[in-house]
Amino acid sequence: MYKGLEPEIATLNDTIRILGTPISKRSNDKFIYCKYRTVEVAVEKKTGKIGIIIIFDQTFKDVNGFMIGDSYEKISEALNDAGKGNAIFDKKKNVIYIFNQDLLLEEIVYGVLSK
Repeated sequence: MYKGLEPEIATLNDTIRILGTPISKRSNDKFIYCKYRTVEVAVEKKTGKIGIIIIFDQTFKDVNGFMIGDSYEKISEALNDAGKGNAIFDKKKNVIYIFNQDLLLEEIVYGVLSK
């Protein structure tokens, strides 16, 4: 959950009510993407529910206590998972951690892609 928004439960209206008007909005055949300074929310057109939340908010502490900028090593050790390439997937809590070239956490992904 991010600021009360939960994938497969919250809607586009919930997103706008909680986060305000997005900086930009774009869409494709499956999703409407709402971009904010610290997060991007993808709402599934078919269901009207949030499908994916991509978090790059440096003040956000996720469900595992990790924050943007944490090291690959720290997260890998805590989750007992070496990951693949630049990502670690927490199967228990359905979170994907994506790292930059310096192996620092760059994005936290909640949602349908992580299932």
